[in-house]
Amino acid sequence: MPVLAAHDLSGCSSLIKLPASFGQLKMLDVMLDGCGSLTELPDSLGDMEQLKCLDLSGCSSLQCLPDTLGNLTAIEYLLLDKCVSLVSLPDSLSGLEELWLGKCSSIAELPAALGRLTNIRKLGLMDCHSLKSVPDSLGQLAVLEELWLSNCSSLEQLPRTLGQLAKLRLLLLTGCSSLQSLPPALWYLPALEVLRVQGCSALHSFPTSSGGLDAEAIRTSTASLRYKQLLADYMAGKPLAGLQQLLELRIEGCEQLQSLPESLGQLSSLTFLHIQACSSISSIPASIGQLNALVDLRVMGCSGLLALPTSFALQLSALKRLHLDGCSSLASLPELLGLSSLQHLHLEGCSTLMQLPESLAKLCAVKHVSLAHCSSLDQLPAILAA
Repeated sequence: MPVLAAHDLSGCSSLIKLPASFGQLKMLDVMLDGCGSLTELPDSLGDMEQLKCLDLSGCSSLQCLPDTLGNLTAIEYLLLDKCVSLVSLPDSLSGLEELWLGKCSSIAELPAALGRLTNIRKLGLMDCHSLKSVPDSLGQLAVLEELWLSNCSSLEQLPRTLGQLAKLRLLLLTGCSSLQSLPPALWYLPALEVLRVQGCSALHSFPTSSGGLDAEAIRTSTASLRYKQLLADYMAGKPLAGLQQLLELRIEGCEQLQSLPESLGQLSSLTFLHIQACSSISSIPASIGQLNALVDLRVMGCSGLLALPTSFALQLSALKRLHLDGCSSLASLPELLGLSSLQHLHLEGCSTLMQLPESLAKLCAVKHVSLAHCSSLDQLPAILAA
């Protein structure tokens, strides 16, 4: 039988089962998305040796996948969005490059065999409300580049092996409302470029780079050589610099988060820092002044923020945008002489801010200043009053 490009059964909402002989078809792609009455898949599906993509999105009656899927060595993409009845996954899908689980609300845990997905580059877990943890074997995913954990409202912790993901570039933690802390290993992701922690309302602390490495986890794992070298440096008492490739950091809607670590200043490549709606944060670490590459800084809706460090603006010579909107407890600003590249300054809703530093008049690059609803402001620098 010739190899067909695709078999599209999308939207066959009355389809209950597939024939046992279905696996005899020579397919590259099988589309079963929207087959809401489909309750099971035939074991013969594992015989489709050339299958690259299997789309089961919206198969809301499907409770399990056949173990024979582990035979699909060529499969690269598995889509399981809105498989709300699915309670488990097969142990092995070694060829898989992308796995997306969206609204799989019955899945409470991932198999320990997750670490066998040695080719996986993207892993997305969205709206999996019963998921409580991710296995330590996550650290074995040596080529994983993107990890999405969105609206997994029962997720309580991340694996201690997170720092072993040597190729991880993107980490999204959004709406994980039961997550109380992040593992210190987060600081040792050598390739991470984007970190977003949004809507994690129970998060009360952010790890520091001195939080320690898990020696036992490394001894018993297949960790990267770089991670093992970090352990050796740590045990020798050498200072550790982490997240050297991080370009973007967003921390939003983490109402219980009380402080940011001083090690924030180690993020030498950071260009975008966005902290929003973190009402319990009262101060920003002085080390923020060490972020020489920072271009865009937004601290917005942080109603508990009382002051910025005096060293804040001395070295941020690359900063072009500064947003402090909605920081209603901020009474004053430090001198801004070091912000030689600043073009946009937004202070909307800083209702207790009484005055602006005179040094603002000396910042020649400034194009736009927004002071709406600064109801306590009683004087302006001469250049703004003119």
